[in-house]
Amino acid sequence: MLVITGLGRCGTSFLASVLMAMNYKTGKNINWHDSVDAGYELSTVHTINHDLYFKQLCETGEIDLNKMCLGDYWGEGGYGYTYKEAMLKFNSDEKQGPIHFVKDPRFMWHPEIIRAWWRVRKDFRYIILHRDFNDVMESRRRLPEQYDDPKRGSKSVTPYKEDFADCITEMVKLRIPFEIQMFPNYLYDAKPLFRAIRKLGLQTCHMEGNKLVQEMRDLNKVHFGRK
Repeated sequence: MLVITGLGRCGTSFLASVLMAMNYKTGKNINWHDSVDAGYELSTVHTINHDLYFKQLCETGEIDLNKMCLGDYWGEGGYGYTYKEAMLKFNSDEKQGPIHFVKDPRFMWHPEIIRAWWRVRKDFRYIILHRDFNDVMESRRRLPEQYDDPKRGSKSVTPYKEDFADCITEMVKLRIPFEIQMFPNYLYDAKPLFRAIRKLGLQTCHMEGNKLVQEMRDLNKVHFGRK
């Protein structure tokens, strides 16, 4: 399972849109948010990560996957499953159809989220989109106040550097396969990006991917770090 993530505002939504144009699926229950010009996150994965951070890490300092889920992610009228069961089940839900990848920057909110998923899903492979830390900070500060970004108000790049270092260190420690690609660099030459994705198991064509990036990109939407 390919996971698209990063510190946020690093082109993850755009990459998801390109993969969808290449006929790779990320489920049906996804949303696009005009207010932040981002989305394509499978609601189940988004909600699990949101709960793990705000309802567990922020409240108790740890993650317990045996706790019962707070949300009824499948509309079954009940809450009779744990977070662990939800993690195992999200891509086998017939209503969602095939799922080739998921996208959510919240994986990089805390290394314990990385570890929690690893305990359940050894099949995860991460493509991490990254950009200059100052550009991350400035772009995330532009987000609307109602957006659930715990570090939106930070006036220092330190929290972002810590998140990145801690999550990458956790992946190295756990030997989780990952590749890092820089944004907005891949908007100009996406062939290395799609070679990296292919290395992680999603059989993309780097020439097709690069062509689609050139056709679909809108450089006017790159507010910081644009060449």
